[in-house]
Amino acid sequence: MWKECWIMPVPNNENRMSIPEVISLLFGIKLSRHKKIKDCLDNFTREKSGFIPVHRDTVVHKDNITISHDQHTTLFNAVVLQGLFSETRTVRRLLTENNHDFRKQMAELAEIILIGRNTLLGISLLPTETLEFIEVLGSDVDLTQVRLKNPFETLPQIVLESGMNTIQAFLAQTAALSASDSMMAHYLAGDIEMAWKAAQQVSSGNETVNKYKSLIKKEYEEASEFDELLASLE
Repeated sequence: MWKECWIMPVPNNENRMSIPEVISLLFGIKLSRHKKIKDCLDNFTREKSGFIPVHRDTVVHKDNITISHDQHTTLFNAVVLQGLFSETRTVRRLLTENNHDFRKQMAELAEIILIGRNTLLGISLLPTETLEFIEVLGSDVDLTQVRLKNPFETLPQIVLESGMNTIQAFLAQTAALSASDSMMAHYLAGDIEMAWKAAQQVSSGNETVNKYKSLIKKEYEEASEFDELLASLE
């Protein structure tokens, strides 16, 4: 005999997917095989310091983490940007700050590193996608709504599984780099002294390269003056 029963409604989470599912959808890769990407995503979605909102549902004492469909573009852009700029802080600023000058600066750095190359760190670059990546990065469009082009045939995070980041790997090729490449690589790595030393060898007709050569010289001189001031106070 049929008996009427009451069924508890299930919350509507049709627009949510687990992060491994989203990564598979966006990049066609299995997240569990790529610890470097997983670690970065943990930083991006961390409960207190992350910048990509996620849903945490506790199921049998374990958090079940899902992400809404409207965050897919932010997550995609974060992974692509981290492939080049490495630092979570830089990626966060590009995606969360309305700072045109910073966006333009990062686009110029990307242009110096990517344009004119067929490969970076042995990874094939996609010419059309590279140009569009730089153009959109340097624009005012909302990067949580507009998806960047991925300039890499294979994400650097997949190739550089050893824990070395993109800029560190780029610096490992310093002997084979031009003076301007070396200057910019050291600058991106945060080593202003090495960037300044490389800048002494730079002679370029490229306006952007010369702009950063002057910027590096100015930052190095300011840092040196500060060090001298500290020394005089000891």
